[in-house]
Amino acid sequence: MMKMTVGYRKIKISIFALFLTETLFLAGCGRQNKSEMAILEGYTVNESLYLAEGAKLYAFIESDSMDYETIRSEICNGDAESVKEQYGNMKAPEDDPERYAAVQNVLGITEVYLGEYEQAYESFSKAADVVNDSQIPEKGQILAVLYNNAGAVTTSLPEFDTVDTQLDKAAGLCEDPYMALVVELNQAIRLRVTSSIKEYGLMIGHLKKIIRRERRIKGSPGLIEYQAALYMAIGYVQCGREEKGAKLLDRYIALIPDTPEYNMQRAFLSGYRGSLYCTEGEYEKAAQKLEYSIMEAKKTVDDRSRRLSEHYIRYAEIYGETGDWKNLITYVEKAMQGAGYATPDVKGSIYYYLGYGYLMSDDMERAKTYLLKSYLYYQKVSEESTKPARNLLLLLHQSQPDGNSKRFNSWLRQELEKIDIEDESDFR
Repeated sequence: MMKMTVGYRKIKISIFALFLTETLFLAGCGRQNKSEMAILEGYTVNESLYLAEGAKLYAFIESDSMDYETIRSEICNGDAESVKEQYGNMKAPEDDPERYAAVQNVLGITEVYLGEYEQAYESFSKAADVVNDSQIPEKGQILAVLYNNAGAVTTSLPEFDTVDTQLDKAAGLCEDPYMALVVELNQAIRLRVTSSIKEYGLMIGHLKKIIRRERRIKGSPGLIEYQAALYMAIGYVQCGREEKGAKLLDRYIALIPDTPEYNMQRAFLSGYRGSLYCTEGEYEKAAQKLEYSIMEAKKTVDDRSRRLSEHYIRYAEIYGETGDWKNLITYVEKAMQGAGYATPDVKGSIYYYLGYGYLMSDDMERAKTYLLKSYLYYQKVSEESTKPARNLLLLLHQSQPDGNSKRFNSWLRQELEKIDIEDESDFR
């Protein structure tokens, strides 16, 4: 069996950041926000209006005609499909903008949980257009919800404007203190993969303030605090403070409620802890955490979801570290089912793992195909990003009887011409 580890650890350590941050921007730090508005006496948070999908927070549009407690319960318990079918059959008319927006927003949220991210964005955007053209009294509050949801889902789309203004528009319209804080959180955790240590430090400080404000508003930890804790842990790790990040995760894993609305947050907190155990070489503990994260995520989403895809790829990392190439390949292939909307860097990483697994299994033809695809996806990011795939392709080429490093560049160009990554049949 071929022995090589070139580039693997670099890819393994960075993959969690790739999935959660992708090609995003840091926003909102140090800026006065409506979430700091005065809290009126007697104000209470209607928690049935909010959902945590793992990467971002979403909201329903307040409406007396919608049973959001039941809708949220069904979605969080893994029945988004039936909710979508039910509300898709309602055919709410556009000449009743409030009703139309509420129904379209529910459809958009179910589509997020079903991994139909482009459709979700269209649902939120279409509803926003209808409301924008209306003169209804609650126009601003409704648009705040729709813009938040549209801005949140853009992070799951393969290509979007990195100066996306949806969350900024939402922040400018919020009148409800808790909704304003949800928007501010979603803004604060939009990061670049290449964000600096200083930027991560600013994010951590901002999230601490957000946590304190949520506690002032509702008196106890909620969806906002658990989401903020996850990204604070990521921030600490990116700043080289792995032990502090791990301790923070352990504390919140012990605190988070064991109820359906927290399924995805439990999955992500445990999944990231598992990834840290993996980088520390504690593979048994890593496997336990990641098996638990997959189990929790499956309570709410299925293999179409990018969120479950992320847990599969992190679980596959353990097998890569322990040399179990068969299971590495199995779980990367599972991850591909929900990665259809992933950005080029994430798809490049997925193909890299597959190529690496087949290379170590001495299946050179499949290894070559997947590594070439990895190279092409990474090339969409930058030439520098292609190095891990290029290094393994060079080793693969040199392992062949006619392999010659002097002819590698010519061989690589010829092989790349045979590969078509526009055919997305591998994904979904």
